[in-house]
Amino acid sequence: MAYKRKGWKGNTKVEREGEREVLLVVGEMIIGGIYGDSSAKRGKYREWLEELEGSMRGRDGCLVGDWNAHHKEWATVGDAVEVCGRGKELWEWTGEGGWTMEPLGHPTWERERKGKIQKTTIDLAIWRGNYT
Repeated sequence: MAYKRKGWKGNTKVEREGEREVLLVVGEMIIGGIYGDSSAKRGKYREWLEELEGSMRGRDGCLVGDWNAHHKEWATVGDAVEVCGRGKELWEWTGEGGWTMEPLGHPTWERERKGKIQKTTIDLAIWRGNYT
């Protein structure tokens, strides 16, 4: 996610700038760019998600990026799907936090393993709040 570190005008500020995330506050809304740790073991990924939530301080908003998390809930219909610990943790965290996910069923990750193609979605936009 590209953003400007200095010189914001109006109600925009950098709320969190980490190795794998940038959270901006625009008015009362959070906008974030995410790159999930593909090597995070179960538990560490959830800790990172909880840290993100803490930085958001209950604000609604949108988080977009490469979450590096595989789960059947956002996989492409008919594809071989890999479910990993990060995917389970992300699915639980979004449900508990009232987040909605998109896009569902659009593969953004693919690999060949033992002659079989596996596809799933790891690039997701999630949001919380009513922006209609």
